[in-house]
Amino acid sequence: MNRLFLANLSCEADWARAWQRERGVGGLRAGSGLKPMAGAMRGPGLPAGLQRAMQQEGNLQSVWLGLMSPGDQVLDRREGWDGRSRRNPGRDRGLGITEARRVEGERGKFGGDANVVGSRELIAWGATEDARRLSEELGCVWRGADPALAMRFNQRSERFQIEEELEFTLPGSVLIHSCEELKRALSRDYGREKGWILKANFGMSGREAIRGRGACLTIPQVRFCESRSALTGPLVLEPLLTPVEEVGVLWEVLAGGVAEFQGMARQWVVGGTWRGCLFFDSDHQPAYWEEAIESTARVTEKLASAGYRGPLGIDVMWHRDARGDMALRPLQDLNARWTMGRMGLAWWKRLGTPPAGAWIWGSQREARSDCAVEVEVANWLGPDWRVQRRVATGDSAKRDGHSEAECGPLFVAFEPVVA
Repeated sequence: MNRLFLANLSCEADWARAWQRERGVGGLRAGSGLKPMAGAMRGPGLPAGLQRAMQQEGNLQSVWLGLMSPGDQVLDRREGWDGRSRRNPGRDRGLGITEARRVEGERGKFGGDANVVGSRELIAWGATEDARRLSEELGCVWRGADPALAMRFNQRSERFQIEEELEFTLPGSVLIHSCEELKRALSRDYGREKGWILKANFGMSGREAIRGRGACLTIPQVRFCESRSALTGPLVLEPLLTPVEEVGVLWEVLAGGVAEFQGMARQWVVGGTWRGCLFFDSDHQPAYWEEAIESTARVTEKLASAGYRGPLGIDVMWHRDARGDMALRPLQDLNARWTMGRMGLAWWKRLGTPPAGAWIWGSQREARSDCAVEVEVANWLGPDWRVQRRVATGDSAKRDGHSEAECGPLFVAFEPVVA
């Protein structure tokens, strides 16, 4: 069965709206600095970080290419675009991707291709109610997760509760329901040395969080806490850690509830910004990664027993504890959806699982020549590695109204230098 991929990467905004509808939250609070959604996205007020995610979604349709097979298509849900104005992102790759064409997202119009509807499975980045309903309207098969469960497990407050149940809780981590609770938590010399971070209930990839130090709150911090607690529920307060390494542990919960390990994606974060991820074959993976596989398997079992089915990415972090020793935080983030790590893993497998590979979000120019970002990754891996091959993995044609830097990632395969 062919597949129709939906890159609804702003799914956390859809889940936030569903959360609001369940609780009758609507409108905007005076002084919150929030604006109502426009056009098709009109509805209850959403925090600025979630609104930005929705605006950026249209530039990321090609993330699915590593998973696609001949006959698969990407559904672009932006209005008024028929898919003919840009070149085929799957052409001339030499990677078994044939005619990975886009189709118009306006309902009822599919560029004249009647085969888009029926006898296809719709695969959405996030299992939202809107995505499930769209699948029904198109006559597609839906094997995605129950949207209610997806919404539940993508809340940071739910992740906090799972941490408590599994005794994974980060010392000092607190669930915050109001600004008064935040002030009380910070009155105990909280985060004076390294600082603290306050995370809203919905928000992924570093979005919807604010940092601080000590007990004295600034006006923006107060507004953030007040608006987010009102619009999207409880927040999570955590002490800042000294990171050593962040890794996404990738799982798939199959139809029968069996959890299947997919792989590991070492996150490349520069200045707090995600830049890509690295993959290693079994001969070059760090031995201590096994601890993360074992701990995240327990998290996966909890979701499976609750009925969740589908992709799952669990972010873990190794950090320095008070003694300076390396310690594992086994559940830093819970992503009950597809993830960028899973997309990069698909390319690593498609390219034959080289000894090491980096999925880097670079520009068209970087895909064509030796570039600083490759040198930086090579330096990170160490002097015993060299570039083996590079492949542009996105729609690298320069787009109207978008800079080259927005034109998609490249995959760089590395190999050890043999003396």
